[in-house]
Amino acid sequence: ADQLTASTFASAVAINDGAGRFRLRALPDLAQLEPIYALLTGDVDGDGATDLLLGGGLLNVPPERGRYDAGYGLLLRQQRGQLRPAGLGAGLVLDGEVRQLRWLRAADGGRLLVAARNDGPLRVLRLADTRARPASVAQ
Repeated sequence: ADQLTASTFASAVAINDGAGRFRLRALPDLAQLEPIYALLTGDVDGDGATDLLLGGGLLNVPPERGRYDAGYGLLLRQQRGQLRPAGLGAGLVLDGEVRQLRWLRAADGGRLLVAARNDGPLRVLRLADTRARPASVAQ
């Protein structure tokens, strides 16, 4: 049988260097607070760099282990080649067990972020002024 080893257990992203090689880079500490089950890329702040939106959480665990719900979604902005967490002013709130994130185009041309959650309604956020703001919640 094959024997494998792991050198890191951090949530990470593999960056393509453009020459056919990938460099594994651990995500910032705030991204390590809960398991990540949904990830979406895009230029959120309009600077031309690819940003990451993360969602996760795990609630159905044995009581002795506790729930894995320390985060409320996370926006990681790419700044000078580094992924940095957006401040609390970004307005991103993705609670519950987030399992899918998708972009939608609104009728007025704006972007909507749709988050699908286990056992919960869709969460829809309108992105405006480089910040994610609640637009409406489908019930």
